[in-house]
Amino acid sequence: AAVAPASGPRAAAASAISAWGRIDRGPRAALRKANVHSVLALETAVLEFLEARAASGTAPPCGSGDSDGGGGATIPVDDAFGRMLVHGLAQFHGLVSTSGKHGGGVKLMVRPAAARGAAARAGLPPLAPPTGAGAD
Repeated sequence: AAVAPASGPRAAAASAISAWGRIDRGPRAALRKANVHSVLALETAVLEFLEARAASGTAPPCGSGDSDGGGGATIPVDDAFGRMLVHGLAQFHGLVSTSGKHGGGVKLMVRPAAARGAAARAGLPPLAPPTGAGAD
């Protein structure tokens, strides 16, 4: 019997589990504790960056943040917990993230990892489920 290629929901779940395992312990714990709506809002900004980058081959601004001109985007966050969440989301999606104080607030810079990381994140589903999913 021929074995079908890995695709569909099981392959997506396997990719998501593999990506979850790449997240460092601290950000993973923060993602578990966080409100799903907060994670979804932050992940939307990260996914917008990925989609815009894929569509244009450049690094446009992400959400209300600024492009750094060096292949990344800045995502404004309110506190250390928000920074931890975005670092975890960046690791999940195979991105590199750095954070620091800019003016009176804190901003987090997300940029693509090396070419090897681009292949690794291809086809990953979002970490947070869509709002209303699973709520019966």
